[in-house]
Amino acid sequence: MRFGFISRRVLSALTLIAMTGPAKAAVIDPVDAEKLGTFKVTMADPTVPFSGHVPQFQYSSDRTAAHPVTIGNPYRVLATTRGKLVLSYANQIRYTQEVSVGIAEAQNLDFVIPQLRVNWAHDELATDIGPIANFTVSEPGKSWFYGLNVHQPSAKVLSGGMPVVPGTYEFQTFPASELAQTIATQISWGQSLPVQLPSDQFEKRAVLTLTFPEATLPTAAVTAGCPQVSVWMTTPKSSGLAFNDSWQPSLVAQANEQKVRFFPGAKDHRRSYTLHAGSMTVPIELEPGQESTGMFDRIEVSKMKVIREDGTSYITDVDYVIESQQGGRWNRYTHSSKDCSGNPQLRAPSGVYVPKGIYRVTLSYRTEEGPKQQVHILDLSK
Repeated sequence: MRFGFISRRVLSALTLIAMTGPAKAAVIDPVDAEKLGTFKVTMADPTVPFSGHVPQFQYSSDRTAAHPVTIGNPYRVLATTRGKLVLSYANQIRYTQEVSVGIAEAQNLDFVIPQLRVNWAHDELATDIGPIANFTVSEPGKSWFYGLNVHQPSAKVLSGGMPVVPGTYEFQTFPASELAQTIATQISWGQSLPVQLPSDQFEKRAVLTLTFPEATLPTAAVTAGCPQVSVWMTTPKSSGLAFNDSWQPSLVAQANEQKVRFFPGAKDHRRSYTLHAGSMTVPIELEPGQESTGMFDRIEVSKMKVIREDGTSYITDVDYVIESQQGGRWNRYTHSSKDCSGNPQLRAPSGVYVPKGIYRVTLSYRTEEGPKQQVHILDLSK
């Protein structure tokens, strides 16, 4: 038949097709190179922990949102990004600084935030009452400031320093001495700059050492909120200065002495300090730089021992009143002080601390004969 066979040439072609197998898909493996910019915020002194709010970055196209920035962490952003790096500090640092940021393709920006390290003579400036020595730091023409007082023992050196942006800064001390001048310094990116505040920039401090005798009887019970001994500053506060209004010694049974450190003020701006022992007040009049000692005495009264006519005895309770001689008058001692009032009658056995002076102590007690009184005059003026 005509179609009963296949030619050898056609068979060879079919065999070739069967041997090659199925066709493969074409695969495209695309590769592109990003050209993002990066920026990182670090501190000039990385050994000191960052104190303040976390820095934030505000994109120019997104002014309503602030993006927190972790110190030391690099961030990748689109090329030609524009924005502001915002440094906002709280607590002792109350200001906001903005740094314009412009990042180009493949650009790496490292913002090494400068730090001002402030040193001062803490032992010569610490106070217990009145103005607290402090300083402010500001940029000329700007209102933000940084202030730190030396009342805190840890404030001897502002370790590591406060974060700032490059610029010129002015330091002013409070309360300032007559020799005080504005100290100005410049700082650049990446600097950790020390600033020394000399002691003569501040007022001279006065020191009053109070001595307390040993207590052999318990101290008389005091109405809550009525300190037996205290020092008060009665001068109105000045704007911009931090103050401690009062100071109280730690009264213990053993004889001891305690120091009260304060700034008296210049002659034309003298501050008023008074020593309070209950209702008795003594003005403290020290010159700047002066050191003096103020001695306290103590009046103690025991219970009354009553001796009968046959030689036997018994003990009876005693209430007593203390009066101090001032200007020819006898003024009754009470637990009253600047902000509280107390009972003028005290109960033995007890004692109270009193300043130097002349005192009249009236004892009231009861025997089998009825109520009685004794009056004792004590000269403690020397």
